[in-house]
Amino acid sequence: MPKVSVIVPVYNVERYLERCVESIRNQTLQDLEIILVDDGSPDNCPAKCDRYTQIDKRIKVVHKKNAGLGMACNSGIEVATGEYIAFCDSDDWIEPEMYATMYDAAIKHDADAVYTGLRRVNADGKILGWMPHPSNECVYSGGEVSRLVCDIICSEPRERYDHAIQVSAKVVLYKKSHLLANNLQFVSEREYPSEDLIFNVSVLNCAKTAVVLNSCFYNYFVNDDSITTTLKKDRFDKIIRSVQLIRTIVGEYNINQIADVETRLHRFIIGEARMQARLIINSNESTVRKRLLITELTNNEHLKIAARKYPLKIMPLKHRIMLHIMLSGNYCLLKYLFKFI
Repeated sequence: MPKVSVIVPVYNVERYLERCVESIRNQTLQDLEIILVDDGSPDNCPAKCDRYTQIDKRIKVVHKKNAGLGMACNSGIEVATGEYIAFCDSDDWIEPEMYATMYDAAIKHDADAVYTGLRRVNADGKILGWMPHPSNECVYSGGEVSRLVCDIICSEPRERYDHAIQVSAKVVLYKKSHLLANNLQFVSEREYPSEDLIFNVSVLNCAKTAVVLNSCFYNYFVNDDSITTTLKKDRFDKIIRSVQLIRTIVGEYNINQIADVETRLHRFIIGEARMQARLIINSNESTVRKRLLITELTNNEHLKIAARKYPLKIMPLKHRIMLHIMLSGNYCLLKYLFKFI
């Protein structure tokens, strides 16, 4: 049994696949299984994946009909044989010591999940931002895990950043037996755009121990050439659907008895509304259409409830100003602010 199975969903990333796979092959922890899940990729990726099996015996390939990232991850889980499972997007890459460090922490604490940070990097290698997590290693066990669930959903009201803990499943090491025993799988991002958050909440709800490391090993590639201006108009409605699912999940484990959960969910809704407003303003839609979409967003009943119940007086000033302007529906002022914030 390998120590770690690394699942790599592959779709239309012919230019970047080699960089990703080589970063995994060159890990200091060599006792790995690498699972390339070809999600019906229309380019030369399927053939490249097959060639890798001839280069490295640790690599196996799953070819499947396109169904999206979450379903590709589930297909990888089904065939994984490792003690722990990790995920890596095929246009990203990781530092050599990532899985050795995470595996050592997992074994030391018998953890069901180990969380690390993430850095955003562009094509020139410039670091655009990072999230290294707390300054010290944090271990959550028993009832303490509920606090981590809250932090995964969103930060406390006074915090500057919406997420103090990285929610991406790509920076986490999961105990395979924990996933299988609790039948934990990804939902489709086509139905729930926050599928990683939902997966992590599900994992932690029934976890005995989780560890958060103060390290960044994962390089999230920001491809400036592929930034889309096509607006997904139903995105915010799907975000609300995600919130409702999270409420159901935490309710199954009585974590909803923690008053903090609803506060964090309200912040999540407000933050996602802010992001949706930015996407609308930066889209290729006509000005008339943008104004209409901003009005629809700011009149959303779920957003109004979140804003009414959230402790606005202690939220960061920048966020509070943005929320007030957003709720006013002032398109021109929002457009101006998004140029500078």
